[in-house]
Amino acid sequence: MNAENTCIQIAVMVPLRRIFSYAPPPEGRLQPGMRVRVPFGKGRRVGIVLGYASCPPDVTLKPIGEVLDTHPVLPPALQQLIQFGAAYYHHPIGDAWATALPTLLRQGRPLPEPAPQGYRLSINEAQTVPRQPGKLQQALREQLITNRVVPTTVIPKELRATLRQAVRRGWIEAVMEDAPPTQATPSPHCLNAEQASAVTQLRMARGFNAWLLEGVTGSGKTEVYLEAIRPHLESGAQILVLVPEIGLTPQLVERCQMRFGARHVAALHSAQSDGERLRIWAAAAAGQVQVIIGTR
Repeated sequence: MNAENTCIQIAVMVPLRRIFSYAPPPEGRLQPGMRVRVPFGKGRRVGIVLGYASCPPDVTLKPIGEVLDTHPVLPPALQQLIQFGAAYYHHPIGDAWATALPTLLRQGRPLPEPAPQGYRLSINEAQTVPRQPGKLQQALREQLITNRVVPTTVIPKELRATLRQAVRRGWIEAVMEDAPPTQATPSPHCLNAEQASAVTQLRMARGFNAWLLEGVTGSGKTEVYLEAIRPHLESGAQILVLVPEIGLTPQLVERCQMRFGARHVAALHSAQSDGERLRIWAAAAAGQVQVIIGTR
């Protein structure tokens, strides 16, 4: 392909049923799935790189204003899913991409750095910890003494300001190591014959399948779900669990954390702030969260 006649195809995040062409940047080749900021009308918009194409030599193209990412924000498989969804539902590709990304990424906010997986007392803790620690400092220190590494997700909210201060002073350090795949605790319940049959069928399913699990409240449907997903989590896969309403997420988050570990489970829903949703989305994209609980 002649570089002089090459244009870059951008899905601008607007509800318009077309793809827009821009002049490629002078240095570096952009990958599909990277975000860029482009001139659009009288302003500038965030768009997604879809690829390169040939353009007529007599066409003058506007240059890309800013490259926002150094790598695609979604892997190729999810990019293909977005393309399929837009084509299947006859929906604008830019709008389909906008639906797949958190609000702050749609606005051009940079991807956050990977969050620490946990915290531990530093090797210099004896020299740097306050001689007379306050009540919150002492509670935090005791929690870290009891556990070699305390996952980020289980640090109580009332201790997080104290934690940030302790990290700055050097007596607590962040642990960035990747979390190993989930090792679920055994089920506290003995499944009956019907539940065991349902779990077996769900585990044997391959590809896309739809199932209807019938049972009255308290009949053990949630336990069937947890047992069905356990092998997938232990193999390193991710699971998305959807509940009917936000009010049901806390109890399911607590139950999943008890079974699969607090550092592997997170909720994602509209009651959270944009910043919180971006943080959880980025953690899931980095593989730091294995179970995402949301509302359908």
